[in-house]
Amino acid sequence: MDANRSFCTDPLSPADRFPAWREWFSPTLDIQPLDDSARDFSGVHRVWRIGPLAFSHSLLASPVRIVRHERQARRDSVDHGFLLSASRERETRLRIADRCLTIRPGAPVIASTALPKVIKRRSAQYRVLYVPRSAAADLSRRERVRRPIRSNLGLHRRLTPRQLCRMSGLARSLLYRLFEGQGGVASVIQREHLRAAHSALSDPHDDRNHPGHRRSLCLR
Repeated sequence: MDANRSFCTDPLSPADRFPAWREWFSPTLDIQPLDDSARDFSGVHRVWRIGPLAFSHSLLASPVRIVRHERQARRDSVDHGFLLSASRERETRLRIADRCLTIRPGAPVIASTALPKVIKRRSAQYRVLYVPRSAAADLSRRERVRRPIRSNLGLHRRLTPRQLCRMSGLARSLLYRLFEGQGGVASVIQREHLRAAHSALSDPHDDRNHPGHRRSLCLR
């Protein structure tokens, strides 16, 4: 899949690479060199949009300090959310307020974009998933709806939007909005039903794989 946005410093002259990298991130982050990293700097950054989410992959050949100032957090018009970040090769040092953490390679880091922070990264690849707060809230609400669907699969044909609203504590208008991009509430119920049926029928040792249970899943 081609990236929606990408930036590479290699075509630039060595003297222009780090200033260009810093300018690329300047609306939301302040990128500072560590040691003499600005002299031989090299970096590649790619971003993919996945609905409301954004996934980025960065490759750094030089260590940097990444600072998100309080003024940047206040000024941003973006929907503040959460970052899930991981570096496979090197440890990451993170400071939020008066807390300092050293994150081992491969371990994910979850941090709010609304908070100022300082991140020190050595030369490495790292990946970041940005989840807007509104998207995180919608994911939680969808799961609140799916739980009663899963627990009532045998009665799935009789579940109505009114029942799901009562079980999940959501308004009907919100219920419809949450699933309008997934084919509607009926399609979601059907997918949960098919997922449970596939799980039961693909395992010969599953006690659910008997005629009575297949009928409860509306299978012949």
